[in-house]
Amino acid sequence: MRELILKYLKNRNKKRIKTRAIEDYIIKSLGPHRYRKQGGYQEFVKSIKILVSKELIRPIKAWKKNGMAPPLYNGYQILSLKEKLGPDIKKKLLTQYHPSLNTTYYLNNPQEYKRDKKYLSQLDEFLKENSSLELVPMTVNERSFQIFQDEKFLASQVGKEFMRRIGLSLEILNSYPTYEPFFYYQNTRGLDKRNLLIIENKDTFFSFKKLLQEGNFSWKGVRFDLIIYGEGKKIQHSFPFFYELKEYQKGENNLYYFGDLDPAGISIWYGLQEKFEEEFIPFTFFYNTLLAEYQEQIPKLKKKQKINQRAVQKFISFFSPKIQDKILELVESNIYLPQEGLNYSLLKNISD
Repeated sequence: MRELILKYLKNRNKKRIKTRAIEDYIIKSLGPHRYRKQGGYQEFVKSIKILVSKELIRPIKAWKKNGMAPPLYNGYQILSLKEKLGPDIKKKLLTQYHPSLNTTYYLNNPQEYKRDKKYLSQLDEFLKENSSLELVPMTVNERSFQIFQDEKFLASQVGKEFMRRIGLSLEILNSYPTYEPFFYYQNTRGLDKRNLLIIENKDTFFSFKKLLQEGNFSWKGVRFDLIIYGEGKKIQHSFPFFYELKEYQKGENNLYYFGDLDPAGISIWYGLQEKFEEEFIPFTFFYNTLLAEYQEQIPKLKKKQKINQRAVQKFISFFSPKIQDKILELVESNIYLPQEGLNYSLLKNISD
């Protein structure tokens, strides 16, 4: 409860705060039931008195007491929200931790030191034990478990912020990130110029895989050398695995995308565009064919999707004005065309 009070006080512009306002915030944040379960007013009084004893706040005696049992003053003045470190802790921060750890941040942020002390001790012990050894390379999760007995810590937001505060990089720990792999099917190897196609959904991926195995690998003059199963939105996180495919890191790659023709599918494509330096080109021939084949049979979305107007405008810029109008009408009418509309048979018929 005390941490929650401090959070509230830190966000206040005024230096004088009514006690009732603080308690109302705590009750609203925790909920009445949880507030009572955590000790209610009695625990609230205890927390306020601790903050007074630490000289973070002081009572405004002119505002008098609230008449409750035990009583509190009706208002308090904020003095300083930074708890102070004792001389022994300051000395430890400056002299006793491993020299790779920059601990000066905690001198002015005692609250964060209290929170991070456990992690500091674990990392300090690890570095001292291994100071004379060359660390064997490990993945981030492996190193995280080795040091903190928590394989997720280093990759978590809390872990990243902790590493930033102490000025330590993953490279110093000789650890490296790994990426969620994606499924792919490779058609050819060793070419200097290659065309890659990311496919949103599983069934369409397997149809393409079957077609490539049968020798149908070219559409509208574009020969596809690698097809990637994007698995919906997951591709926005798993695409860095592409850089693990060493044979594709030399020469030129043209990256094409084909997904559902609906706001969600367009947003997945746009997310790739925004997140990575590569250009992901919508393969317009497939989308155009979808629209031509099903212009009289377009189903309604089962659930309305959020429309990212910036994504839609960027997406349609790859199409002719006539097709742009059709896509806009589709998106705004809550209808859609799944990429499964281009089934195996149709894809085979329109291949080169």
